[in-house]
Amino acid sequence: MPKNIYLDNQSTTKIDSDVLEAMLPYFSEKYGNASSSEHIFGWESNDGIEEARVTIANSIKAKPEDIIFTSGATESNNMLIRGLIDYSADQPVHVITTETEHKCILEALKRNAPFIEFTIIPVTTEGIVDIDAIRKAIRKNTVLVSVIFANNEIGSINPIKEIGKICLEHSIAFHTDAAQAMGKLDINVDEYHIDFLSASAHKIYGPKGVGLLYIRRTKGKCKIIPLMFGGGQENGIRSGTLNTPGIIGFAKAIKKSEEEFETRFWKYLSLRNHLYYSLIERFSFIQLNGTNIESIDLLKSKYSSAREASKHIQRLPNNLNISFNGIPSLELMKNIKTIAVSSGAACSSNKQEASHVLQALQLSNLLIHSSIRFGIGHQNTIEEIEETISKFGLTLEKYI
Repeated sequence: MPKNIYLDNQSTTKIDSDVLEAMLPYFSEKYGNASSSEHIFGWESNDGIEEARVTIANSIKAKPEDIIFTSGATESNNMLIRGLIDYSADQPVHVITTETEHKCILEALKRNAPFIEFTIIPVTTEGIVDIDAIRKAIRKNTVLVSVIFANNEIGSINPIKEIGKICLEHSIAFHTDAAQAMGKLDINVDEYHIDFLSASAHKIYGPKGVGLLYIRRTKGKCKIIPLMFGGGQENGIRSGTLNTPGIIGFAKAIKKSEEEFETRFWKYLSLRNHLYYSLIERFSFIQLNGTNIESIDLLKSKYSSAREASKHIQRLPNNLNISFNGIPSLELMKNIKTIAVSSGAACSSNKQEASHVLQALQLSNLLIHSSIRFGIGHQNTIEEIEETISKFGLTLEKYI
């Protein structure tokens, strides 16, 4: 049987063996409810969660008490939008966001349209938000700017620090969906003036079903009303029994991404760049979607470390989104069943509709429907990339 190759790591990732090992005791030995404060089983779970909270907070330079655990970035984003609306129910509020946000942000705003005003800012043909357009969109009742850190389809990285400064100047809360950026880019909530941040564990080799919402609760402008009520867990923001094994796994995944940041970053770039340049050399009709591919040599000559380099790139190091000049992507994927890639955002791949992100880049339908996203993982090998180049090459030659 031919070997299956997984290159859909922007959709989800394979759980790291060390992460799984860290989680296991919390299924079978330390299985108490973290809210059970009367006995050792509850104490053990609570201690594990609080240690995890510190680890995760440190990774984004936040305070541990400002980390709220959720089921993932989708819940976090909905919690933020709905919570802010409820908090501001006595007055009309305005939110600014972009065309290329994750569907959960855009849908949450549209579903709550009777209770909220919002402006959707266009992006450049490379998928970067226009900062001046954000400035011009600010109103007296603007309470939130929400801009994705790094796009889940095309990998484009927005100027988060500059947007944070604008929000700070106007006393507006700033939120970023960092689900794709966490573990791959340097994130500092103070340096970037971030008030809210969402993330998911399963994007960084952790378990599914757990994520976070960072809330800078030291500022009066950043208050939300809880969506769920009950036991008052997570400082009353998100009631419900905590997913202890998942939280432990999330922290371990974060810790490993921090420890291996240097190695992973350059590996992502090396494998991604080799894949892209090998394909473009053979098939000049291929079009790159999103920002340019960075040169590894240039980055290493300009910056002293991977972490420093990650502050200056404009595309996720593991992302490649390309169009095959009218060759249907779904047809390509059916012909290369042993390689897992994506033709668009994974959570909407079961629907035959054009990607709203690629539409925002003003691509033609021909290019949109012939696009494929490759998501490189740190567990991928050069042999797998070579096999991918070979199989795509053989298949593409049938069309030319």
